[in-house]
Amino acid sequence: MQFQLLLIILVAFKLVSCLPNKTPKVTMCSFPPPEEEIQEWNRKIMFPKEYKISGSVTDWNGKATWIVTETRTKDFRVVERTSNRNEEKWIEDLSNGDQKYINSTEGTCDGRARKANLFGRSSEFKEIIGSDTSSMTSIINSISLLKPFGFIVKDRVEVIGGIDSKVWISCLNGSDSKYVLEIRFSDEESVSGVSAILSIRIAELKSFESTVSINHWSMEVDRLETPKGDEAVVNDGVFCSHDKSSFLQLKPLDEYAAVLHYRNHKEKTSQSTEILYSKSRELFIVSGESPMNVLNGMYLPRIDYILHDFKHGYEMTMSQGACEQLFPLPENTRDTIVQSPGYVLQSPMEYILIPSFLTWNKYGIGEEYVEYRSQDFVNNVIWQLRLTPDMEIISYKMFDSDSIRLLFSLEIQRIQVEKSKLNISPTQLSSCYDDGQMGNNTWIVPIRNKILNDMNRVGLKRVNDAVVKSINETIHRVIPYRIVVFYVENEMNQLSLIIRIIEKTVTEPAMTHGYDYTNELPANELFGLIYSEIYVGNMTFEVENIDGDTESWIPESMTRFPHSTKVTILTSSYRVISPFDFKTILLLIVPSLFFGFSIGGAIVYFFIRRSKKGILFSNINLSLPTKC
Repeated sequence: MQFQLLLIILVAFKLVSCLPNKTPKVTMCSFPPPEEEIQEWNRKIMFPKEYKISGSVTDWNGKATWIVTETRTKDFRVVERTSNRNEEKWIEDLSNGDQKYINSTEGTCDGRARKANLFGRSSEFKEIIGSDTSSMTSIINSISLLKPFGFIVKDRVEVIGGIDSKVWISCLNGSDSKYVLEIRFSDEESVSGVSAILSIRIAELKSFESTVSINHWSMEVDRLETPKGDEAVVNDGVFCSHDKSSFLQLKPLDEYAAVLHYRNHKEKTSQSTEILYSKSRELFIVSGESPMNVLNGMYLPRIDYILHDFKHGYEMTMSQGACEQLFPLPENTRDTIVQSPGYVLQSPMEYILIPSFLTWNKYGIGEEYVEYRSQDFVNNVIWQLRLTPDMEIISYKMFDSDSIRLLFSLEIQRIQVEKSKLNISPTQLSSCYDDGQMGNNTWIVPIRNKILNDMNRVGLKRVNDAVVKSINETIHRVIPYRIVVFYVENEMNQLSLIIRIIEKTVTEPAMTHGYDYTNELPANELFGLIYSEIYVGNMTFEVENIDGDTESWIPESMTRFPHSTKVTILTSSYRVISPFDFKTILLLIVPSLFFGFSIGGAIVYFFIRRSKKGILFSNINLSLPTKC
């Protein structure tokens, strides 16, 4: 690509320098043709509010040519200059005037740069085109404001960029030098009635009699187009020094679910992790490959599910659906904030994805994103962040600060919170909380006027949540992981709930606001309080159905389970008959006794008959005569 650009510039330079009608008319000021018409330059140049123009600038004495592109939108003005040895870009933020200079060849950027100087060196030609030579339009606008006298070269029409142009020449006296100004402009009829400068050439001479220029520059405008919108983007991995940085006000992600696609470009590996974050429920769940990408904690390779409960101060880990461990909430993961004196708080979701200590600079605006960058001196990386217009995180890339090599990237795939598969009930994690302390902590509670169809209309999860809520509001505060609810149907088709309360765990949680571990009661004491409230009729379960309405489920009584009443436990498609049913036992015992007596009698009869036969045989032997 660089070789092709070099070849194009060299060929263009040769063609321009060899064409006789492209050479400066430095002699016309000494010997102007008598037939030329002397007139004042009064052409008005008009540009649209948003535009993109491209062309070239040539230093004839210095034998250098640059391809120049200039873009202006409502937010930025971008000037790009390319030669066979260098690629440069100036980005001006029109909202505050900040100027960035990027040298793409060297991979450097200055966030407080001066404006470009495209035409001449230092103050050269200042008397002719003014001091602002930072863009092609600024030079053209300065020329259009001049009103010098000159002459149009008759019978000379040149084609520039497919447009017919006329040549206008003016001889100007400077304070120390003489100047020849040559302008090629389009005929009004050739560009929809709008005049446009297509080429500017200025030569500085010691005198008009001289044919050798001291300085000689030219600029050509090739085409005018519509901006694409991404011209102000700085090359990937480049961070501008001396730039003004500030903390970002990111969009809060209080209720958030997504799949995070991580890619390690150095090791050429990719991993996906699903997350669920809820500020209202005070939990954060990570599931999938390598949760360390999200939490930055140390976990065994087999761990594929981590729940952080900030309401109660616990961390639960699982592997392939089986519980691994119950721990206090750690203090060194990205989602935790340690508040003095030792309380653990939930970090905002947006700062779990990116560090909160970084300061950022705006680097470009696209149709659907805004780009910011930050230099992380702690990890020696450059962060390249893309946000939605309302400041929600879309993706980021991390580059090595020294080599500008891409190290790591993240793409976020948002999903609806209510459709996340990580939305599980706390009872599904009761096995993690359970220490295995045995005890008869299960009771059966018949529900008035409810049958199996009523359970199908609400679902077991809603019933379990309603029982937990009722116990916490009516009886005593209890952690949800301790309460497990099932359902059964008796011989009268009445629905009953089987409620189990797990004993308080010996694992103490991290300190959080709103939960007191020492306030947990033993299971038997809780059941005693529940029994008292049910007995006097002060307890109901307010269950939300699938329509969003609330139903009152009224417990009629409470009995320790299992008990002497026939119970049919329904779990999916199975019916389990209780072995403690008296009628069932009686039906099994009677045939067994009858069968046992029959077998015993047969054995006794067999041995008696055998014994009689043995006696008879021995008597017969005794009566036989013996041989002599």
